[in-house]
Amino acid sequence: MARIEYGVRSALRLPDELAVANVGRPRMEPLEDLAHAMRAAWAEPLNFPGLSQCVVPGDEVVLVLGEALVQPAALVAGTVMELLDAGVDPESITVLRHATDARLTRESPTRLLPEDLQASIEVIAHDAANREQLCMLNVSSHDSPIYLNRAIVEADVVIPFGVTRPTKSLGSLGLAGVLFPAFADEATQQRFNSPKAARSSAKRKALIEEAQEAYWFLGVQFVVQTIPGNGETLLHIVTGETTSVEQRSLELCEAIWNCEVPQRAQLVVATLPGGRQQQSWTSFARALDAASRVVEEGGTIAVCCDLRSKPGPTLRRIARAESLDDAVRIVGKQHTADAVAAATLVKTLQRTRVYLLSRLDEERVESLGVAYVSGPDEVVRLASQHDSCVVLQNAQQVMPRLSEESSS
Repeated sequence: MARIEYGVRSALRLPDELAVANVGRPRMEPLEDLAHAMRAAWAEPLNFPGLSQCVVPGDEVVLVLGEALVQPAALVAGTVMELLDAGVDPESITVLRHATDARLTRESPTRLLPEDLQASIEVIAHDAANREQLCMLNVSSHDSPIYLNRAIVEADVVIPFGVTRPTKSLGSLGLAGVLFPAFADEATQQRFNSPKAARSSAKRKALIEEAQEAYWFLGVQFVVQTIPGNGETLLHIVTGETTSVEQRSLELCEAIWNCEVPQRAQLVVATLPGGRQQQSWTSFARALDAASRVVEEGGTIAVCCDLRSKPGPTLRRIARAESLDDAVRIVGKQHTADAVAAATLVKTLQRTRVYLLSRLDEERVESLGVAYVSGPDEVVRLASQHDSCVVLQNAQQVMPRLSEESSS
């Protein structure tokens, strides 16, 4: 009987005979001491000198924490200690958090540092609507002003920390997306939040190019990309020159997270294990997108997570829609932060039934057209009622494909 983890510390047990495939749990051993692993990565970056050779005393340094990082406090601790050894004053270090992560958890990204260092290092949560936080970086090739968080624009050294996802992962903009539009102004974020752009390869390519342009203007020379493992673990930390890191981290990521499934299934159980940063509507949408790739037409998807955040404005609009067709028309016009998640849910509901095991109450779940699941035993019963079942663990990260697609 397989133990399948979901949420922060939850699990369900599914009899082995019920699943035709169980993928999304890497077999390789995770990194143990992440702060130590972070320092080791800084000692041997790709095609770039060590961090201690890239900063000098007096530099203003900002550590930019991208969305849904695994154990960011350990990454920050390892990096801060490297900066201090290089002579950077703790008062000259700023940690800039992604707005979504700051809402999902109150745990400070500096909490693993000694108290005196915690008091010296400023931690800021990005607020795209706060004009005081923003500063114009440059003018784009389309004659539009590029605004980014002031801490980024005014820093001497910018170190972005991101999560590498498979190329086809929903909403992924690659390495450049760690900074832009995540730490841009509200108007820019709304443009990028178009559901049509998330589904159109041509529009997605244009958005990636725009993000890369902002990256180029900023002059970021070295970055950190992480490859997550199961739940709250990391398998790799890659540092160094931007292009080299992007190529290497993507190679590692796709070797780990591109998984084959022998056939479509009537039921796909998609789990989201990990900390609060993983329990978001964005992760829920990525899980639906992954599950939709291997579920039968008219089948069922069951998402197991600890999602507890209230639905955003577009999700609330589709909850009030009179029909699924009405919901389709609504989401196509929205540009809120949850618009892509809402569009993904509506598209999924057009061809499958969706169940949700989460921390949300039944009324809120059912209002979205999703079937409420009260506990893990109900998921097991659901699996026993279907002739075939595929389990996607870490569904926000895994990219499944059918075996027949791989051989064609």
